Amino acid sequence: MNKSTPKKGQRKTRGKMLGALYFIVIAGFVAFVAGLGLVFYFVHDIPPFTMADQLPRETSFVLDSSGATVAKLHQEQNRVTVPLATMPEHLVEGVIVMEDIRFYSHFGISPRDLVRAAYLTLTGQDFQGASTITQQVARNRILRDQRVTIKRKIQEIYVALRIEREYSKTEILETYLNEVFLGGSAHGFQAAAQQYFGKNVSDLTLGESAMLVGILPSPNAWRPRTADMAPARRRQAIVLEQMVRHGRITDAERDAAIDAPITLVVPRTQPGETNLAMYFVDHVITQVEDILMQQRGITRAQASAAIHTEGLSIKTTLNLDLQRAAERAALEIFTQENGILQRMQREARTDRNPEIRRFAAEATNFTWANAHGLQPQVSMLVIEPSTGFIRAWLGGRDMIGRFGRDRVAGEQNQPGSAIKPLLVYGPALAAGRITAASTIDDAPVSYPTGNPNDPYFVPRNFDFNTFWGHTSIRKGLARSYNVMAVKLLQSFGVRNSMDWAKRLGITSFVERGPENDMGLATALGGMTNGMTLLEQVRAYNVFNNRGVLVEPSAILSIATRGGSVIYTAPAPAQQIVTTEQVAWLMTDILRGTVENQGGVMGTGHGGLRGGAMGRFAGQAAGKTGTTDGNADAFFLGYTPDLTAGVWIGHDDLTTGVPRFENNAPQLRTSVPPLAPPPANETPEARLQRILRSDPYVRGGFPSTGNNAVGSGFATAIFGRMMSIFTAGTPTAELPNFSAEWYEEYGVFGPPRRLGFVRQRFCSVSGKYPSELCPSEDVSYDWFIAGTEPRPDNPCDMHVVVRICTESGQLATPFCPPASVVTQVRVRRAPYAVLLDRSGNQLHPVDRANQVPFDDCTVHSPPGGTGGN
Repeated sequence: MNKSTPKKGQRKTRGKMLGALYFIVIAGFVAFVAGLGLVFYFVHDIPPFTMADQLPRETSFVLDSSGATVAKLHQEQNRVTVPLATMPEHLVEGVIVMEDIRFYSHFGISPRDLVRAAYLTLTGQDFQGASTITQQVARNRILRDQRVTIKRKIQEIYVALRIEREYSKTEILETYLNEVFLGGSAHGFQAAAQQYFGKNVSDLTLGESAMLVGILPSPNAWRPRTADMAPARRRQAIVLEQMVRHGRITDAERDAAIDAPITLVVPRTQPGETNLAMYFVDHVITQVEDILMQQRGITRAQASAAIHTEGLSIKTTLNLDLQRAAERAALEIFTQENGILQRMQREARTDRNPEIRRFAAEATNFTWANAHGLQPQVSMLVIEPSTGFIRAWLGGRDMIGRFGRDRVAGEQNQPGSAIKPLLVYGPALAAGRITAASTIDDAPVSYPTGNPNDPYFVPRNFDFNTFWGHTSIRKGLARSYNVMAVKLLQSFGVRNSMDWAKRLGITSFVERGPENDMGLATALGGMTNGMTLLEQVRAYNVFNNRGVLVEPSAILSIATRGGSVIYTAPAPAQQIVTTEQVAWLMTDILRGTVENQGGVMGTGHGGLRGGAMGRFAGQAAGKTGTTDGNADAFFLGYTPDLTAGVWIGHDDLTTGVPRFENNAPQLRTSVPPLAPPPANETPEARLQRILRSDPYVRGGFPSTGNNAVGSGFATAIFGRMMSIFTAGTPTAELPNFSAEWYEEYGVFGPPRRLGFVRQRFCSVSGKYPSELCPSEDVSYDWFIAGTEPRPDNPCDMHVVVRICTESGQLATPFCPPASVVTQVRVRRAPYAVLLDRSGNQLHPVDRANQVPFDDCTVHSPPGGTGGN
């Protein structure tokens, strides 16, 4: 036997080993191929990508006209991207030390960490992520999948390797620092710095940087809180210690950072503070959605998503200083307890209702039911006259959720007397039918309605049973006399007036149908649907803008996160509605609402008392508007720089504040008694029962002086806002409507280029005074050239008449000469018979000076039957 020949047993053993090795190789190859196939299968699920394609969801900004931030718009993530160069070095070093110490040396993954993670996983220990910064970027930017699975880990490694090949370390690190989650809604260190410390990331101290880096593993659990800083402080100390260990900072720097105080931002939720500009932001969002839908051909939902994720910069027309002044004025003007108005206006007709009288005597304080939210509510809109730029937008005294009630542009309310300059006086003035000196007899009148159930429309003034007689347009508008407005609308024509008012941009008129606005009650604001505050401000601005209509606008421009402007607002469209002369004269008349002109105090005068009146004398004009029971109260006012509207009212009128019937109070002959009060009735229930029983109870608006006028509070808000906003401006520097001095008249007046004439007139007839007009009836006013009273058409209402002193009637040839006196009286047309509750006929207050309607009934001709 050959010694070199292996033994049979040895050959069998070697064969088994070769077979086993062969099997291992084959199995390994199969496993490799299978694993490689699995890898390719997992990788195949990743869609084609580039870093630029996978832009992060970034916060958009709403800016005011100066570039200051008004609001940040984002979905669940608040992210603000800043360059790496603006981030402090100690922040970057802290992140490297804690998150990826070999960041600058690896190629996207750390093999050693991967092996360690695999070993721990295979041995049944906790699964370890072993993610480098690059892998985290791959997961957050490309995959957007936070699940910890084998598939996701393989995909993450593949994407990380690609990112490392295609992008620099600086680009990768910058992306990570701008996108990593840091608690709350903050994504990225810039958003976190603002969220926690109220500063930019570039201004972070070492201690603040270390605290933010420390919370990275569990941001919501460890984030700094005013109530408990201990977890964040512990994490800060760990980061600082690791930075010392790796030579990034010294021991002294660590100790100083630990000892340095940390000041957190206090959320703006303190009593008295607001975020009311969010109503304006809601309006802006809607406008931007419309722009993006038109530009991109997308749906509103897609446009909304773009606004909240694309990092847009939306520059608006808002003036934050004026916005703050408006917010502060609205908050300060109310007597508040938990934000609810607590005083009641005691104007109920209580003379025949002992229950109401007893309640009024006992209840010195009460709180409105708040079932429908904070009441009364308030809204305000302020625009720039020449451009229509919205400078302040106040949507309410609260902010409940996004896209709540739109009290400025979306809700219609009865305008009350605020409609008079727009529908009644403006059209007649523009047509040359009236001047500021024209007179109307404020006397009882009734108009048939054609409705058998309500046959007559009887307009009354705010003080109900008072009629003021012959009154000039200037005074009647300042005092807001209803009867004059109805008479003027009737004579000029509802259709003529409405056609002119629509040129002011009013679109709310209902002109057809069983319920419409073609009746005379519209002169008092009795509209079918009402008007929005935006509509009214736009219309009033025509008077403040030299007769030119301009559409209010909110957006100046929209830019992408990269700074590319994708929208620039066009120049505001303008339309000439009336002449500059008519606009100035209407403004001068409306100054009487807030000023004391010749002893005539307008309806808004009380609201601007307390110092504001003198400060704004000559440079404020406007009109009040109030509906019955003060359900709605308005002030539409302006200065040369601003046009504003203020509304106060209730969102839900079931709170006991009824509206007008046709916006004109109806004479009530009796007050029904209340039912016996239920046992154990609460004061709140008692109040509501009383309010429901008598519509003359005016709940909600406290008195602004001797006259309890709800619109006085709206006026006061306007005055307070202007006082706050102009506090730093000397009174002498405030612009004035009548800034030119007329030496020949000794007064300030309109710009001379407008060609106005100042002329005498009779305040009874509105014509040139005759020799019969007493001096107390002679006044001066401004007239558009060609419309002034002329001597060749003198007053024909002051006449000489013979009066019988015994009857007080016109003397006849049969009156004894001793009983006859010659007097100058005022000729007046007959007026309607209207009775008060006691059955007495109502007459104008100047009745004593009028020419009697009848001849003497005391002295009869010989053989007659008259006399005593």
